Amino acid sequence: MEVHRIRLRGPWEILAPADSSSIGAARRVKLPVTWAEAAGKSAATSLRCERRFHRPTFMAEFERVWLVVSEPCAKFEVALNRQQLAGFSDRAEVTEQLLDANVLTIDLAAPADKDAELFTVTLEIEERE
Repeated sequence: MEVHRIRLRGPWEILAPADSSSIGAARRVKLPVTWAEAAGKSAATSLRCERRFHRPTFMAEFERVWLVVSEPCAKFEVALNRQQLAGFSDRAEVTEQLLDANVLTIDLAAPADKDAELFTVTLEIEERE
């Protein structure tokens, strides 16, 4: 089965959630980026990372879209279009949740190693079985 991959490298907006130290205005980054680079001089204990993207074009009815988060540097939670993806570990089918314009949100806890890269995100499009 052929898989088409779309890497969501950037731009990502990095924010400190309200319950942590402020990093000021949103920072725009392109992955890969380390926690230290994303947080700047902030002592934030968590970061909110947001990436806007459009629904993949030219999808056939027999194709499905998977959201894949690889190599996260710490504990994380994922939301798509402000809806939490409950039980998300590293991969979930999101075909039915996609809109024409989407917002992916990843809330990430601070890692022990501040030089660790945040994560990698890919959309995988494949045929339904």
